[in-house]
Amino acid sequence: MKTNLLGWGTGTFNLGAELPMTSHLTVELSGSYNPWALQRNSKLQHLLVRPEVRFYPCCSLKKYFIGIQGVYGVFNAGGLNIPIFPLIKNKRYIGTMGGISVLGGYQFPVNRHWSIEMLLGAGYIRTYGKLYQCPHCGRFLEKKKKNYLGATDMAVSLIYVIN
Repeated sequence: MKTNLLGWGTGTFNLGAELPMTSHLTVELSGSYNPWALQRNSKLQHLLVRPEVRFYPCCSLKKYFIGIQGVYGVFNAGGLNIPIFPLIKNKRYIGTMGGISVLGGYQFPVNRHWSIEMLLGAGYIRTYGKLYQCPHCGRFLEKKKKNYLGATDMAVSLIYVIN
């Protein structure tokens, strides 16, 4: 069982489970949920699911790994000044997203039951949704599709190992 501490820093509930399939290969399923509006006109609400396959050159759940991760989710975002998503600065965007990433990381075993993991991912995400006039309210403007290529995941996770 694992949780991304960086996610908790943004108020996002998150939990994942990683299972060894072979001595070098694991599968993981994680999810995150953020129900909060930051202010009346600012929000980055979402519900995401991330399936993942990892390869550990040393042995499963230890040291370096590389992997492939899928992502699918729903979102309601607006009123935020995020440079890679200028669309939501003065508008609201509600929709779905899906994508794929390559990732790499390192797992530091602390003791028999606890580990720390650091991870970075980059890939492609496509969003489909509806754009509204302002972050809180406003009339429907248009249906919008957006493509994003770049950083897709960053994590510092606390892991409890069940033996």
